[in-house]
Amino acid sequence: MGSVELPSLGAGLLTMFVLIGVGAVLRTRLRFLDAFLEDLERLVYWILLPALLVFGLAGADFADIAMVRFAAALVGSSLVGCGARVGDPTLVGGS
Repeated sequence: MGSVELPSLGAGLLTMFVLIGVGAVLRTRLRFLDAFLEDLERLVYWILLPALLVFGLAGADFADIAMVRFAAALVGSSLVGCGARVGDPTLVGGS
């Protein structure tokens, strides 16, 4: 079973915090309009992030993954997510 390498985890976390910091500085210094930032957020969330995920999965090596455990985790997390939505009044038109 593989383990997470701490240097790569630290580098990934550092990269995320740097990007968040750059975004905060750009928002305060350049004073973009809120409408522009909302549109940019939609572009990143609905188009660029899924494209990045597909690109990453396309180049991934799945030979080392235990497929049964992976499938069980995928199905289990999907069921938990669906179960969390049961009883949500917004799904049936409630307020």
